[in-house]
Amino acid sequence: MAIIVCKLLEKKWLYRKFLLTLDGNSYHIEYYGRGAGYEYVALDGNAVAGGVSQPWFIPSFSFDIDQYKIVLNVHIWPWLAIKNLKIEVDGIEVFSV
Repeated sequence: MAIIVCKLLEKKWLYRKFLLTLDGNSYHIEYYGRGAGYEYVALDGNAVAGGVSQPWFIPSFSFDIDQYKIVLNVHIWPWLAIKNLKIEVDGIEVFSV
């Protein structure tokens, strides 16, 4: 069983930055929702998932880190604030707000 830790590092308007540690290896995951019709998730500074978000925001982003399947789910309020955000690693929820 992998040792998984996910910690929120930064919180701004339609932006979140996390530190995800998997078996001793650390990764920065960032959600960018301020792209005026385009939103994405970055892994260690490189976009790994995202796209055009018309007419509304994309609710789910999937990408891989080594052999792990990562899913970031986000829901946005109509007044453009993050309602909730969850991160799963291989189907196990490791962060929720």
